Amino acid sequence: MSTRLVERLEREIAQAEDPFERECLKAQHAAVIARLGMLDQAKFTLAGLRTQSRRLGDPRLQAWVHFVDASIHYFSAAHSARSLSGFQAARDAALKCGDTRLQALACAWLAAAKMQYGRDAALLEVLGEAFRLAAPDDHATLSRAWLVLANMADYGDRFEESMRCYDRVRAHAVADGDSTAVSLMMYNRANSLISHHVRRELFGTATATAVERVLAEIESTANLDWGLGNTALASFAQVVRAEALTVVGRWAEAIALINQYLDRHVKETSPASGARFLAHRAWCHASLQHNSQAQADAEATL
Repeated sequence: MSTRLVERLEREIAQAEDPFERECLKAQHAAVIARLGMLDQAKFTLAGLRTQSRRLGDPRLQAWVHFVDASIHYFSAAHSARSLSGFQAARDAALKCGDTRLQALACAWLAAAKMQYGRDAALLEVLGEAFRLAAPDDHATLSRAWLVLANMADYGDRFEESMRCYDRVRAHAVADGDSTAVSLMMYNRANSLISHHVRRELFGTATATAVERVLAEIESTANLDWGLGNTALASFAQVVRAEALTVVGRWAEAIALINQYLDRHVKETSPASGARFLAHRAWCHASLQHNSQAQADAEATL
């Protein structure tokens, strides 16, 4: 498995002459491969980073240890809420040692974790800190920060604004060579488009052609992930595809996908994410006149 970002970090690790800088690059590499689903390899690197952190006694490396640990928890199957405290610790340690770039990155991911777990009270504050600290070429921070903002726009039913934010995510992710961030942006964007078409369907203005285009985008992105060996987003792709199938009336196919991937998706994201897809399955069952199943799913969403 390889992306331009992974390849660049591996070259920089091989070329680094300073032991401390090499360890920091290893930390960045570990955080990136955690996002690709390579958690065992990331954990192995983290163990070495902990040893080197104790040996070198440098607070900046300790900040990276917190960040990698939080990243592993964020992308683990259990999706542990420990990522919140981990990203917070990384942010605090980076602030203490004056590493502004790492502080900005940790803030962007802390904002993402706060949104994931519904901790919205300080979300805007920490997201604002990420944007304020990020340099124009800090694509890793800005791609994640703009994705959080895009998700917020989606939740606020501000469709056009969310599309503009997704464009920003794409620009920074492409500039960073981060194919995983591009994939995540595409799935989130498709999710937003499907939600938009669902609302249009409810008012009788949705078009099958537009939804079929979204389906084609999802398939294209899933094929890219398969080619890269990226399994971290597999369930996300399928449940978004199921939503699209619902809108175009392919209800039995949508039910089959949700049945196959819903539990995995909830484990990989959060329990709250399941309600949306249960609602879609209820819609499918109702459309097929499976009334008892539709009622059960509708009640389970509440």
